[in-house]
Amino acid sequence: MSRATITYTATCIAALLFLILATPGSVRPTGESSAAPAATKAETPTSTSPAPATTSTTPAVTTSTPSPATKAATSSAAPTPCCGCRKLTTGELKRIRNNRAAIKSIQECYAKQGWYTGPIDGIVGSLTMKAMEQSCSGPSVTSAPPEDGLGVVYRLTRDDLEWMKSKNDVLDKLDPLQNVEFESRYDFVNAVKSCIGESYDRYRDLILEAAEQPAQPSGDADGDLNVSFMLRDTFFAEQRSSNLPKPVVERLAELVGSEYPARALLENALRVRVETPLVASGDLEKGEFTTEYLEKIRERARKTERFDESKLIALKGWSCGCVRDDLRGEVYGFVPFWSAGVKRELDFSVLTRIGYFALGFDDRGNIAKRFDMTKERAGFINTARRYNTSVDLVIYNNDWRAWSRMLASKQSTIGDSLIESIAAVAAQRLDNSLLNRAKPWITLGMSRVPAIVDGITLYFDGYPHDDAASDYLVSFITRLKARLRQVGKGSGWYYNLNVVVAMDDLGTGVFRENYLKQLVPKVEQSDRDEFDAQNDVDLFIVLLDEPTGETKKTLRQDMEKMLKGIQRRNMLRKIVPLLNPAVQPPETTDNHQFFDDLVYFEDNFGGVAFWPAPFSDMQPAAEINRQIAIAFEDSGYDDVLNQLLTRFFPSYCRVVGPNRWPVRIAFDLLALLMLIYFLLSFRFFELRLFFRKRFFWFLGVGGLAFLLQCSLFACDPFWKYRRSEVVFLVFLALAFVLIWLYVRKMKESDYP
Repeated sequence: MSRATITYTATCIAALLFLILATPGSVRPTGESSAAPAATKAETPTSTSPAPATTSTTPAVTTSTPSPATKAATSSAAPTPCCGCRKLTTGELKRIRNNRAAIKSIQECYAKQGWYTGPIDGIVGSLTMKAMEQSCSGPSVTSAPPEDGLGVVYRLTRDDLEWMKSKNDVLDKLDPLQNVEFESRYDFVNAVKSCIGESYDRYRDLILEAAEQPAQPSGDADGDLNVSFMLRDTFFAEQRSSNLPKPVVERLAELVGSEYPARALLENALRVRVETPLVASGDLEKGEFTTEYLEKIRERARKTERFDESKLIALKGWSCGCVRDDLRGEVYGFVPFWSAGVKRELDFSVLTRIGYFALGFDDRGNIAKRFDMTKERAGFINTARRYNTSVDLVIYNNDWRAWSRMLASKQSTIGDSLIESIAAVAAQRLDNSLLNRAKPWITLGMSRVPAIVDGITLYFDGYPHDDAASDYLVSFITRLKARLRQVGKGSGWYYNLNVVVAMDDLGTGVFRENYLKQLVPKVEQSDRDEFDAQNDVDLFIVLLDEPTGETKKTLRQDMEKMLKGIQRRNMLRKIVPLLNPAVQPPETTDNHQFFDDLVYFEDNFGGVAFWPAPFSDMQPAAEINRQIAIAFEDSGYDDVLNQLLTRFFPSYCRVVGPNRWPVRIAFDLLALLMLIYFLLSFRFFELRLFFRKRFFWFLGVGGLAFLLQCSLFACDPFWKYRRSEVVFLVFLALAFVLIWLYVRKMKESDYP
């Protein structure tokens, strides 16, 4: 054992003993008090003094003075809000006040920080409240996190509309309880239910939060507090004054079922689809759609989705074949992690890529939780690839406080760690099936065990726009793409790198002209090597605002102003505007906006993206898929063999395409069997004799192999583009065999 190892071990043990001895202990007082923590067993009490009582009913507590080591440890430790301080100060406390188990866990946490010195009894008293105030006002490394985060979406449901519509009726029914005080929650809830019946479940949180009165001391020595319930007249006045006007609620029905991944998209939709029509019709005065209305709708629409380990994402092909070869551009669909739990059907024939949303990273740049990005949970990735649809991983973040501190300190630690974390996920081999593990053997090394993802999509929501942050992000993207190239080089795997950008962010921050010129290739795609070297971003997925009929044109104009020549063309082909399929459902023949958008995107941009992907259980999904196939059809695509097969057998490639690997294996076995028999026949005359006697058997086997190969040529994406090469080699080999047989026969003719 080296000296360095011994020294390091001794240092760790010493540090551990110091932490144990420096941890303040506590005595068991008879009630809550502001006294200091008691001394540990190793300390000798030096003095005692009565602590000041916080209320007339709380007795003083005699404590000992902490040791200098304890004082130093306590004073130097920066308080960490480990008890969810922010939630507790915004309504969570009211919900859990009577939950003693929850309050006990909070008291234990505060006690560890040195903020709370009372009994762990699950009762919210004066010391508990002081500890909460200290945890909120004490020194903190970071400020409060953003309101939104991973798993937060905005979605209005019919229940939300009913909540808004029936609120006035509920208030009228509750009017008899106005200013009536109830001593127990049980009596209060029964009284409310007798007034509003089944509506109680819908308005329960609102009513209980408003009715619960501040706890008052009961006078008992055990510290119990009295809690009463009463709906005051101020509650009724506030709720009635803040109700949404009836025309607004009626217009909100158009947004039911639509899901928005960003708050800005919801607010834009509300302005365009609610405020503007109501002002135009005279149902609202200009400016009457206040910020307060906007906030109330947003608060009601805000949904927080949680990852559930017990549920898997299960995707199924919707009676479709592989991705159509006659599609021009990218068709991208986002699959959120909360889509798990039920089997969802997708028409993969019109989806070139799907993006799994999403994984986040911590303040150190580490991806701690991989959710479904593990081989044990990645069955949906195998399903998508069966249909030749690529799968991307979305990396999401909207909290840039630690990132900004990193930039201020002129460091790159978080970005470097994030690049390595992403590379580690991307490098993971998807060996979760026998077929994936056998692919290198089946293809004689032409295919490798597939990677778990085909690309990375960065969704940096609310990223800072200052020059320092923009410079660093350009460097980060360039270094990440270089790292992905390095990961894929050894396995022959190409990783796409895409960026999600809000339309309002174009022209600001990293999406300004001088930065975009660093990310977009300056050469033609025909110069393959140089184009790939400069191609750091494959797709820019733009969160398109409404009305799309106008904003799509604005998007193109902005790009034309910022970039020129080849870079402008390359940039336009990288832009993929995002649509919400539920906002403009194309189920009616008189609604042409959706199809017009698709045609415009195909003609001017690089494709279209959908949030979420058009699952079959969405009402207009079938029509969406049909219109995608029409709008993005490549009229110049000509595949005679495929057209011939699908004309007489429309479902032929729908079966062969997704099952191309079993067909490949069957063809390889037949071809190998025939090759072995052919070679052995030169050595054994009996095999040649058997061939002559059973010629039609061999003709059937050869015909089956020919049919399988034709099926692969027509329906297998891999073999379609190698068909001419293979046919040339086959004819060359056949010519060689015929010439060899002819020469052999000529030699045999000279024999007697």
